Amino acid sequence: MKFRYVGHAPIKDVDLVLAGIFKPNQAIVPGAIFEIPNNNHNLIRLVKMMGVYEEYIEPKRKVGRPKKEKEEKEEDKEE
Repeated sequence: MKFRYVGHAPIKDVDLVLAGIFKPNQAIVPGAIFEIPNNNHNLIRLVKMMGVYEEYIEPKRKVGRPKKEKEEKEEDKEE
């Protein structure tokens, strides 16, 4: 499960270090996205309760025509 840090200042989280998500000297900066294995239920529950992390859902990619085709049609209209 992916989470994003939404706090305002860089922090170090002992629980995430002990779980091997971050290194001991690595600070978690605002906007950082990290993943916790789904089988680590206790850590997921703890992170959800902390209030400085939110669950991150990756945005879906847009399905559509490639830009190249669109540019070629615009050039045809100009001629």
